[in-house]
Amino acid sequence: PYRGREVLPALAQAFSSTIQVGSYQRFYFHHPGFVAHNVILRLHGSTNIPPLAAVDTLTATGSYVDFILGPRHLHALDIQGLHVQIPSSGTSENGTQFLSGSSSPSAAIVDEITANQSVLEVNTGQGKRPLRFFIHTLTLKDVSASKPMSYKVAFTNPVPPGELTAEGRLGPLKRNDLGNTPLSGKSRLTGADLGVFRGIAGKLQGEASFHGLLSRVEIQGSTDVPDFRVGQGQPEYLATRFHAYV
Repeated sequence: PYRGREVLPALAQAFSSTIQVGSYQRFYFHHPGFVAHNVILRLHGSTNIPPLAAVDTLTATGSYVDFILGPRHLHALDIQGLHVQIPSSGTSENGTQFLSGSSSPSAAIVDEITANQSVLEVNTGQGKRPLRFFIHTLTLKDVSASKPMSYKVAFTNPVPPGELTAEGRLGPLKRNDLGNTPLSGKSRLTGADLGVFRGIAGKLQGEASFHGLLSRVEIQGSTDVPDFRVGQGQPEYLATRFHAYV
């Protein structure tokens, strides 16, 4: 079970990428699975742009029953040392449409994916520094191409810097138009330092709920800043409620 010639093409198809693996080893006890090291995914095989993702170690675990009844069903996929780089504005630097590969959905089903201590880097435009999200914990459950998955994530928000947690539902993914992929959930931001913005200061915390599509999300919530200050003025308590589309 879990031969490289079966598993690796499925991963490449799922992410519209070519895949390179430093080493690959199957195991059989107490459950069947595999371990892959130094995994690199290149969007549509492009070598003139940074890899879509790099992984130090990827461990997949299944069961012999699933291998017989559904050979592409995995119980767990644990990803260590994940570094994802998203092209600017959804496209790569050479104009290749992001994730516009085969429209055929992957048949793989994964009960749970974990990717703790990861980095997500989003390029915001030529000449600009990318936004880096340092992900402490990330768990995806019931992952497949045909139904929504649940997610739970905790990470450091880059601007304003603070700690953010979120959980909810995502999908099913619309491979030919990711913007129409459904998204919902709730989030909480704590300790966000407003001092990174010129002329104001204070520590913000807030909660929000959201739903919609990746291309248009309705969000509503509230924020509190106990020590909000403008310039050299005295600190004041500031509370807001908001309702917006992003």
